[in-house]
Amino acid sequence: MNGQISRELLAQPAKRGARVIARSRLDIVRAAYERFDATDPNGLHDLRVGLRRLRSWLRAFRPEIDDTVRGKTRRRLRDLTHVTNAARDVEVWQEWIAAQAGLSRRARSGLRYMTKWLRTDDDNQRRKATKRIRARLPRLLDTLEDELSSYSALVPADEGSTSEATMADALAELIRRHHQRFAARIDRVQASTEVGAIHRCRIAAKRLRYLLEALDDFPQAKEATTQLVDLQDALGTVRDLHLFVARVVERIGVVAMIEARRHAAKALAVDSDDAPSPVLSRVRPGMILLAKRAGQQSDAAFEQFRADWDQDRLAALSLAVDELIDALA
Repeated sequence: MNGQISRELLAQPAKRGARVIARSRLDIVRAAYERFDATDPNGLHDLRVGLRRLRSWLRAFRPEIDDTVRGKTRRRLRDLTHVTNAARDVEVWQEWIAAQAGLSRRARSGLRYMTKWLRTDDDNQRRKATKRIRARLPRLLDTLEDELSSYSALVPADEGSTSEATMADALAELIRRHHQRFAARIDRVQASTEVGAIHRCRIAAKRLRYLLEALDDFPQAKEATTQLVDLQDALGTVRDLHLFVARVVERIGVVAMIEARRHAAKALAVDSDDAPSPVLSRVRPGMILLAKRAGQQSDAAFEQFRADWDQDRLAALSLAVDELIDALA
């Protein structure tokens, strides 16, 4: 199974259905790990996406699987998922910088420095992520496989009665709740500088999408999933560029601090322990220009998001979700 819910599985008890799909998503993570190569950006991306889909599914169906999946296992999965975040951010910033053109000769010094620094940072983050993944993920996947292999259920003594909700019932309720949460979160996104609100909206959209994409047989689910992918991409651009600006400001401060220490060490005729760094006056103009461009593009992406996601589009998404919930009934 590829993580899709068959119509037959929808009629099964929710505890069983949740485990069937969870184990399917676990198999996808295992396959991504077997292909994983620390030098291949796509390898880390595939593994990261697989881990997020698995963790989101386990989180959504917590009431159905918590009788066997331990909190310790959940925390380990969370930690391994988070360890890939820094590498992902640096990867996105590298791609954005590589696309920049039309810089003056003076500004290109800053671009070259940022390119070199981010490449080094990317290598460091990948090494850290790879080390933890190699050391912990195989055992964690085996543990999860074992914990998802069975479940307990209350069986009524009275003939003809049942106490187990079906997979369709559980999914319908989860989709309803996740959509309501998403609708509340998107209402709170009012400015490109509200990174926290943007992040929470993206997470709500992603968790709803991870439920919907398992229902590919339903046209309403496919339509809603496509819309949510567009929203995540739009808000992702806003967030990524805003964080890049903050990183540039932080890096300028680090370079200035190193330069100040180097000058002080020279004046006092003592050795400096700092690694070689560029002269701030040479790289700062380009770094500031890149940050300004990123800020402007972040603002433009946010305005486009606001224009695209008007009340009509939100209403169309709500209609698709409502129709899907009715189809699951």
